[in-house]
Amino acid sequence: MVRNRWMIPIVVAAAMLFFSSLLNAQAPMPSTTGKPSVAKSTPALDPHDLSGVWMGNYNESIIPNELLTPWALAKFNSQVTEREVGDRPITLDGAKVNTDPIVKSCDPPGVPRVYFHARPFEIMQVHGRLILHYEEYNTFREIWADGRELPKDADPSWNGYSVGHWQGDTLVVDTTGFNGKTWIDNAGHPVTESLHLTERFRRIDHEHMAIDFTFEDPKALTKPFTYKRMYTLHPDWEISEYFCTQEDKEDFYNKVMQPAGASQK
Repeated sequence: MVRNRWMIPIVVAAAMLFFSSLLNAQAPMPSTTGKPSVAKSTPALDPHDLSGVWMGNYNESIIPNELLTPWALAKFNSQVTEREVGDRPITLDGAKVNTDPIVKSCDPPGVPRVYFHARPFEIMQVHGRLILHYEEYNTFREIWADGRELPKDADPSWNGYSVGHWQGDTLVVDTTGFNGKTWIDNAGHPVTESLHLTERFRRIDHEHMAIDFTFEDPKALTKPFTYKRMYTLHPDWEISEYFCTQEDKEDFYNKVMQPAGASQK
């Protein structure tokens, strides 16, 4: 009897080990590749979500010269850009001076020129408006999307007054109220206070957004002109601080150009 009492738990334990090994043999082996067995699904694209940090390429000239009015063509031909004399409003005696308002006076790039530099911008969407933060000279801009109309007498400004509305999956933004003090692009094509800019923002896919720019400026252009541009989303980027200051310009002149014999005009 004592022997039988000891044999019972031994038999039960042996049976449990047998059935456990049998189950383990039938179970699938775990993956050793480190990859998930099911691919991650891509979230559905919301075409009305433009938020994020976007980046496009640098553009020098976007307006064909044959579209310029005689006044605008003469103004354009009188401009002196960075390509000709460098990025500072400093010259050796008798040489040309850079007339770029950004370089010459640290003026804001303004809209639409701010889009055509090789620096990113971020779109933030809040109720009734979009806020755009361009890294170029730390420029902020508001686009009102609460149903209001463009004012007929907006105060002239570098970025103008912007209102937007959705047409299907496209955000259409109309901007007027420019001060006419900036350039359209980096080549020196001028704009006037009569400029009416229409932007059409459209998500192509998760990584890309297209913007179509339509320029109507009867004082500078003989007819409306549309320029198409593609931008790439960079979800891991942040907008950096970037300014143009008179102190920086003077420091460059005093430490670099003046010792080299340059004169500032």
